[in-house]
Amino acid sequence: MADLSGVSLNPDVPESGSFTVVPEGNYKAVIAGDKIYPTKDGKGRILELTVQIVEGPHAGTTIVDRLNIINASQQAQNIAQGTLKRICNILSIPFPVQNTSVLFGKPLMVKVVVEKFESNKEVGKMLDSNKIKNYGPVVAAGSLAAQKPNVTSW
Repeated sequence: MADLSGVSLNPDVPESGSFTVVPEGNYKAVIAGDKIYPTKDGKGRILELTVQIVEGPHAGTTIVDRLNIINASQQAQNIAQGTLKRICNILSIPFPVQNTSVLFGKPLMVKVVVEKFESNKEVGKMLDSNKIKNYGPVVAAGSLAAQKPNVTSW
């Protein structure tokens, strides 16, 4: 049990605990945090990236991307390590990276999709969640790609 008697808690803070689902599209974002932890079977490692949208009406919204960087499935591991390599290349950071903090705060584009999943609280109830489908470079304001809101070439 945590003793909060000496902690100054703000009674006016808004309630939290739910998450926001953003519409599918491309968003300018930064990697704002991460953590690494073992897979459920204990044989692999997951790198969890916290990606924060930094522009537009959804600025401040975060999306979690989980990369199976060490996995019994060679295909899953290759996909995850390939994604990390892509992020490093976009941000001009040499791969393999030794410390992920060098990824933080640097702008990149993320292609976000909406996926359905079944609630673990209500059987049969389907909910929406965001998933990062791809990472890309931030395009210059005058380029052709910047004029199209849903660039799919990257």
